[in-house]
Amino acid sequence: MTSIAEKDLSTHEAADDYEGVIHRRGQWRVAVCRHDLQWLLQRRSGDGSMAGPRWRSVAFCRTRAALVRLWQAETGDEGKALASLPDSINIR
Repeated sequence: MTSIAEKDLSTHEAADDYEGVIHRRGQWRVAVCRHDLQWLLQRRSGDGSMAGPRWRSVAFCRTRAALVRLWQAETGDEGKALASLPDSINIR
């Protein structure tokens, strides 16, 4: 049996098990793009069909302030879980 810790996570940003997810609440989540250039605000779509649920990016943010503002507008949640993020995403 494979544990969650041993499971390989996906590198596809739309995948339900994408490795870059940093916060999730219901049908919404925040992830880091695969190139570490921006945060993605994503909404879950799909019904669990053969392809499974997918995540659609609805916003792309470089600053925490913009991310929190959009998170609040879309989810109605204060975004306290995002407060520990840096002011802006690091660029390699």
